[in-house]
Amino acid sequence: MAFFEWTDALTVGIPIIDSDHRTLIELINQMHDALDAPDETGRRQIFETLFRYAERHFEREERLMIAGRYPSLSIHQRSHESFTAELVRHAHSGAETRGLVEFLKEWLSQHILIQDMAYRPYLLANPEVERVRRSLGPTLADVGIADTPPEPTEETRTLEELIGSQTRDLLQTNAELEEAVNEAQAANRAKSIFLANMSHELRTPLHAILALSRLGIDKIDTAPKDRLRGYFVDIRRSGERLIGLLDNLLDLSKLEAGRMRFESEPIDLAKIVADVVLEYQILAEERGLLLSLTRSPSVPSAMPSPTATPTATPTPTPTPTPTPTPTPTPTHSAPSSFSRPTAMIAGDAVRIAQLTRNLIANALKYSEAGGKIEVSVSETAAAKEGHPMLVRLSVDDEGRGVPEGELESIFDPFIQSSRSASGAGGTGLGLSICREIARAHAGEIWAEHRSPSGTRFVATFPGLRSMDDSPTGHPTEHGANRQHRGSLSEH
Repeated sequence: MAFFEWTDALTVGIPIIDSDHRTLIELINQMHDALDAPDETGRRQIFETLFRYAERHFEREERLMIAGRYPSLSIHQRSHESFTAELVRHAHSGAETRGLVEFLKEWLSQHILIQDMAYRPYLLANPEVERVRRSLGPTLADVGIADTPPEPTEETRTLEELIGSQTRDLLQTNAELEEAVNEAQAANRAKSIFLANMSHELRTPLHAILALSRLGIDKIDTAPKDRLRGYFVDIRRSGERLIGLLDNLLDLSKLEAGRMRFESEPIDLAKIVADVVLEYQILAEERGLLLSLTRSPSVPSAMPSPTATPTATPTPTPTPTPTPTPTPTPTHSAPSSFSRPTAMIAGDAVRIAQLTRNLIANALKYSEAGGKIEVSVSETAAAKEGHPMLVRLSVDDEGRGVPEGELESIFDPFIQSSRSASGAGGTGLGLSICREIARAHAGEIWAEHRSPSGTRFVATFPGLRSMDDSPTGHPTEHGANRQHRGSLSEH
């Protein structure tokens, strides 16, 4: 008989939550069984696995409570935080005891029976929960509630044709107003969910920094150097993630407000893309991915062709895709004269590199070991009047494809794709920033399906044929004239 038995009384009725609870109980039983074993390392590994899984479960659970608008969310969060603090306290003692196992069993059973059962009706009653559930992976019961359309107004047979026409016009106007109100409310709901999710994204690395720094302080005189080094590595990684989130928020705020300043000069898109691909080679290798750069025959001279081969037996980690520390962006300006461009466009090299990084990081995030990511730069005939050609950047992956209905919405700043099966997130800011950068360069960006699987992201920019086409190189401010937000306006 197991130390901690699963019973029907512990069933919340939400499959993704019940599955997490079963896994936590299994880990507690493994830890109990390992208490009498001489292998201290094995017990420590079980404890650390349980600790990570509990934090992962708490984050998923809180995301569903946010979607279900659970009014006691803050109380639930404090309960999770107190549990995490208790685990950290036990970790300080350096031993996994029967007292710890008894605490885990008692806390989890009471937490499920009292606190988790309290949010159940809120999650089952809110259709928004289903959309969030899809982003977390496992199947959740269908809680969607179809809206019931209002009964149509019965026409009065005695009315004159003119009155009937006026009535229909009025109904049409009311319908348009109602639709506008619904869209505004949906936008507000999306923003509220985004802000709540962003709060979680910021809290996660902060909690990690605090917990790991406490462990380091307490164990500085006793822990092996390798373990202390691991604490510092994790602290740095969490700090970099936090800085990245804040930078993205600041960039999007400036772009949306039309206050992002851009340099406007001739730059070689092919060279920029080649440099960014090189930045991501090591990360791609670690994840067992083939990251390659191809070029069209019309773009021959500026591009090395870095490739990476997958490692023998890669093991992808469940952590969010980290962004490698950017190397200083080299100057990608054109030579003093050129008659045959490589992939020349007018714009800001730093921001174009940022767009490229976001697209490649996005492909890495949704690709599985053994897959391929292909980045390419080419020239195409321009569809826009006044531009002889377009320079095209595309990033192809073989991962989970974007659903048909989300190919447009994934570029909105408060929307995340349901293909985010990890539940660890991302904020949905990267593609929004890409769209604003593309627009500021008179370019376009879109997503499309690949056959048989995967997604292709494409960005196009007006190309330069000669130095006569190039701008003056003065800095510009994106959105200074919002009527012309699709270009770099000269000041």
